[in-house]
Amino acid sequence: MKDSQKYLSQTINGLLASSGKTRDDLAKYLGIQRRVLYQRLSNKQSWTVEELDKIALFFGYDDAYALSALASAQKQVDRKLSTTQAA
Repeated sequence: MKDSQKYLSQTINGLLASSGKTRDDLAKYLGIQRRVLYQRLSNKQSWTVEELDKIALFFGYDDAYALSALASAQKQVDRKLSTTQAA
């Protein structure tokens, strides 16, 4: 699975934790079964752009680009930490 999918899933899990919303809430909002959501969150299946747009709205962001920006920022932080720890 691509790195970007991994970071999107981590970002979505983090938003769920910080918002107090549940995976069940998100699955219902997306109109998908919980099993499908769990597969996406565990990186066994890729997210669709439509799902990411809906997820962004679920958390109060404009669209998938905003969600992707959060994931990209997390990826950069992780890389910096890895570089610092390796030094």
